[in-house]
Amino acid sequence: MKVFKKVNETLSYLKEKNIKIAVLSCMIKKEIQTNLSLLNFKDFEIIFSLEDYKYKRPAPNGLNMIIKKLNIKPEETMYIGDTINDIRMAKNANIISIAVKTGTQNNNLLKKENPDYLLNNFSELKQIIK
Repeated sequence: MKVFKKVNETLSYLKEKNIKIAVLSCMIKKEIQTNLSLLNFKDFEIIFSLEDYKYKRPAPNGLNMIIKKLNIKPEETMYIGDTINDIRMAKNANIISIAVKTGTQNNNLLKKENPDYLLNNFSELKQIIK
Protein backbone atom coordinates (compact mmCIF):
# COMPACT_ATOMS: atom_id res chain seq x y z
CA MET A 1 0.00 0.00 0.00
CA LYS A 2 1.19 3.48 -0.83
CA VAL A 3 0.69 6.19 1.81
CA PHE A 4 -0.14 9.41 0.03
CA LYS A 5 1.33 12.74 1.04
CA LYS A 6 -0.25 14.53 3.98
CA VAL A 7 -2.59 11.66 4.94
CA ASN A 8 -1.24 11.53 8.51
CA GLU A 9 -1.41 15.31 8.77
CA THR A 10 -5.00 15.37 7.50
CA LEU A 11 -6.11 12.58 9.84
CA SER A 12 -4.53 14.43 12.78
CA TYR A 13 -6.33 17.61 11.70
CA LEU A 14 -9.67 15.77 11.71
CA LYS A 15 -8.96 14.34 15.16
CA GLU A 16 -8.13 17.85 16.45
CA LYS A 17 -11.60 18.88 15.22
CA ASN A 18 -13.07 16.04 17.35
CA ILE A 19 -14.20 14.15 14.28
CA LYS A 20 -14.65 10.41 14.74
CA ILE A 21 -12.65 8.43 12.20
CA ALA A 22 -13.43 4.88 11.14
CA VAL A 23 -12.08 2.51 8.53
CA LEU A 24 -14.38 0.42 6.35
CA SER A 25 -12.60 -1.87 3.94
CA CYS A 26 -13.37 -4.87 1.78
CA MET A 27 -10.03 -6.35 2.88
CA ILE A 28 -9.62 -8.89 5.65
CA LYS A 29 -8.53 -7.55 9.06
CA LYS A 30 -4.96 -8.79 8.75
CA GLU A 31 -4.47 -6.89 5.46
CA ILE A 32 -6.01 -3.75 6.94
CA GLN A 33 -3.74 -3.90 9.99
CA THR A 34 -0.69 -4.38 7.77
CA ASN A 35 -1.66 -1.38 5.64
CA LEU A 36 -2.56 0.82 8.60
CA SER A 37 0.78 0.03 10.25
CA LEU A 38 2.36 2.21 7.54
CA LEU A 39 0.54 5.24 8.97
CA ASN A 40 1.71 7.15 12.01
CA PHE A 41 -1.93 7.60 12.96
CA LYS A 42 -3.59 5.12 15.30
CA ASP A 43 -6.71 6.94 16.53
CA PHE A 44 -9.40 5.13 14.56
CA GLU A 45 -12.66 4.70 16.45
CA ILE A 46 -13.60 1.53 14.58
CA ILE A 47 -11.99 -0.64 11.95
CA PHE A 48 -14.45 -2.71 9.94
CA SER A 49 -13.15 -5.44 7.66
CA LEU A 50 -14.79 -7.79 5.21
CA GLU A 51 -15.33 -10.20 8.12
CA ASP A 52 -17.43 -7.63 10.03
CA TYR A 53 -20.27 -7.06 7.59
CA LYS A 54 -22.27 -9.27 5.28
CA TYR A 55 -22.81 -7.31 2.08
CA LYS A 56 -20.08 -5.69 0.02
CA ARG A 57 -20.11 -2.23 -1.48
CA PRO A 58 -22.22 -0.58 -2.75
CA ALA A 59 -24.60 -2.02 -0.14
CA PRO A 60 -24.62 0.44 2.79
CA ASN A 61 -24.83 -2.04 5.68
CA GLY A 62 -21.18 -1.65 6.71
CA LEU A 63 -21.55 2.13 6.88
CA ASN A 64 -24.87 1.84 8.69
CA MET A 65 -23.29 -0.43 11.30
CA ILE A 66 -20.48 2.08 11.89
CA ILE A 67 -22.95 4.97 12.15
CA LYS A 68 -24.94 3.02 14.75
CA LYS A 69 -21.88 1.91 16.76
CA LEU A 70 -20.45 5.43 16.85
CA ASN A 71 -23.86 6.89 17.66
CA ILE A 72 -23.56 9.55 14.97
CA LYS A 73 -26.13 11.14 12.69
CA PRO A 74 -26.10 10.05 9.03
CA GLU A 75 -26.51 13.67 7.91
CA GLU A 76 -23.28 14.52 9.76
CA THR A 77 -21.38 11.56 8.34
CA MET A 78 -19.13 11.40 5.30
CA TYR A 79 -17.45 8.54 3.51
CA ILE A 80 -14.22 9.05 1.62
CA GLY A 81 -13.25 6.62 -1.10
CA ASP A 82 -11.61 6.33 -4.47
CA THR A 83 -13.97 4.05 -6.42
CA ILE A 84 -17.42 4.34 -7.92
CA ASN A 85 -18.66 1.70 -5.46
CA ASP A 86 -17.45 3.91 -2.59
CA ILE A 87 -19.55 6.78 -3.92
CA ARG A 88 -22.55 4.53 -4.49
CA MET A 89 -22.28 3.07 -0.98
CA ALA A 90 -22.22 6.53 0.60
CA LYS A 91 -25.24 7.59 -1.46
CA ASN A 92 -27.06 4.36 -0.52
CA ALA A 93 -26.41 5.18 3.15
CA ASN A 94 -27.67 8.76 2.61
CA ILE A 95 -24.42 10.30 3.79
CA ILE A 96 -21.97 12.74 2.22
CA SER A 97 -19.91 11.11 -0.52
CA ILE A 98 -16.33 12.24 -1.07
CA ALA A 99 -14.28 10.81 -3.92
CA VAL A 100 -10.52 11.20 -4.07
CA LYS A 101 -8.77 10.96 -7.44
CA THR A 102 -5.69 9.18 -6.07
CA GLY A 103 -6.92 5.62 -6.61
CA THR A 104 -6.84 3.41 -9.66
CA GLN A 105 -10.41 4.24 -10.70
CA ASN A 106 -10.80 6.33 -13.84
CA ASN A 107 -11.42 9.93 -12.72
CA ASN A 108 -14.12 10.46 -15.37
CA LEU A 109 -16.05 7.51 -13.93
CA LEU A 110 -15.75 9.01 -10.45
CA LYS A 111 -17.07 12.34 -11.72
CA LYS A 112 -20.02 10.66 -13.49
CA GLU A 113 -21.14 9.21 -10.15
CA ASN A 114 -21.65 12.79 -8.98
CA PRO A 115 -20.08 12.62 -5.51
CA ASP A 116 -20.83 15.48 -3.14
CA TYR A 117 -17.14 16.36 -3.30
CA LEU A 118 -14.42 15.33 -5.75
CA LEU A 119 -10.92 15.89 -4.38
CA ASN A 120 -7.59 15.77 -6.14
CA ASN A 121 -5.95 14.47 -2.97
CA PHE A 122 -6.84 13.55 0.60
CA SER A 123 -5.43 16.73 2.12
CA GLU A 124 -8.07 18.82 0.30
CA LEU A 125 -10.47 17.44 2.91
CA LYS A 126 -9.19 20.17 5.24
CA GLN A 127 -10.80 22.75 2.92
CA ILE A 128 -14.20 21.10 3.44
CA ILE A 129 -13.90 20.68 7.22
CA LYS A 130 -12.90 23.93 8.86
